[in-house]
Amino acid sequence: VVSRMFNTITDKKIAIFGFAFKKDTGDTRETASAFVCRDLLDERAKLEVYDPQVSRETMLMEMDYTLKVNDATYPNMLDSNL
Repeated sequence: VVSRMFNTITDKKIAIFGFAFKKDTGDTRETASAFVCRDLLDERAKLEVYDPQVSRETMLMEMDYTLKVNDATYPNMLDSNL
């Protein structure tokens, strides 16, 4: 993805549609979306995550628990809308 976007996605806003592990559930345990979000945050992208089944708090808790991604380890995460 990064190589197709001028070799950088820094400060680019990227939408993630769906965060849960399975369709129509709020199950976020080890969801692949968390790993994708972490990789995009590593590249300093600004994320907009939408999943009507998952609360913001649940997303943030899963990112912290599974990947140790939080506002202390990823300061640019505050610029994203997880």
